[in-house]
Amino acid sequence: MRKKILLIFLFSLVIPLFFVSTPIYGEQVLMPETYKSMVFADEGEKRLFDRVIKWQLLGFAIACVGLYLLLRIISAFTIKSRILHLLVNDIMQKEPVTVEPNYSLQEAKNTMFTKNLHTLPVTTGIRELKGIITRRDIEQFQENNIADALRYHDIEEVMTKNLMTLSIYDRMTRAIELILKNDFDCVPVVDIDRRILGIITRKSLLEAFVKYIFKTL
Repeated sequence: MRKKILLIFLFSLVIPLFFVSTPIYGEQVLMPETYKSMVFADEGEKRLFDRVIKWQLLGFAIACVGLYLLLRIISAFTIKSRILHLLVNDIMQKEPVTVEPNYSLQEAKNTMFTKNLHTLPVTTGIRELKGIITRRDIEQFQENNIADALRYHDIEEVMTKNLMTLSIYDRMTRAIELILKNDFDCVPVVDIDRRILGIITRKSLLEAFVKYIFKTL
């Protein structure tokens, strides 16, 4: 399909350019300077000359449009190629804010609002990933408990423990698949020892699209 599109636009360039560059009237290339200096035998010859010049200008305009569209198609394929080959390491948020399992839910909530975050990775002191806690988790806990319960319960009681994770060598497409398929807010990125290296969020995916689209155009 891609080859067919490219062939169509190449023909749209070659054919008009043939008419523009080929001498149609006798031995002369019909350009505005030639038109001004010529003396016509009769009105019919002048009309013929005018018609050919109009065809030349039309051919040139079509060639320009064809070239523009061809460049746009090449640009679109370049963008697609860039995005498909992006690695998680290229787009993840590095050194994310984390909390520890023994922190209270109130501390987690305060951290989220202070840092304007919706998700917090839960790690040990050596940044080994233990779970994830979200605003949604805290809000659901609040609905089922008394108002000040957040102070007396640890993050470990509420956090999600069985996590899907990414490696820095995974493709961006893998991150998109996990987030959309499972309706995740984010996916942690870890090394082989499950130490957290970063996170991929819906926002970071959108920023990556915008960044590489405008970088290519």
